[in-house]
Amino acid sequence: MVRTTSKAQITLELLLLFAVFLSFLIFWIPLVEGAKNDILKKIRKEYMAHTVADLKNQIDEICVLGPGNKRAVNVNLLSESKISYYGKTLTVTDIDSQKQISVETQCEIESDAQTINKEVLIVENIAGKIKIYKNKTNISSNITSNT
Repeated sequence: MVRTTSKAQITLELLLLFAVFLSFLIFWIPLVEGAKNDILKKIRKEYMAHTVADLKNQIDEICVLGPGNKRAVNVNLLSESKISYYGKTLTVTDIDSQKQISVETQCEIESDAQTINKEVLIVENIAGKIKIYKNKTNISSNITSNT
């Protein structure tokens, strides 16, 4: 009889220990998930800032070099973003979070807004106006690629 009581006590202790473990998980999993989401947001913002800086540098370089010049810019964003232009202002907006980064360029940009993610954009100076469009074919050898 003593043996069945001790076995039942051990089983009860294991159940209690398992319940404590589960309650620990219930409280810590949301905290870890929240920290992961915060880190992903920061990484997404850094990718977006790098893309905007790279595009701005290429636009300014093409502007200085004059008409007929063009460059390819590799865009590698973690989520879909919208790139838009107004005069000399370049704006990239993350579609998921609606966070945006805007910069002023040296030349006026005349292009339609586009949705971008992971692709190559061509920045071209046509008669003093900057055109930005998606590369539909492989990058030809006469375009300098910056990564």
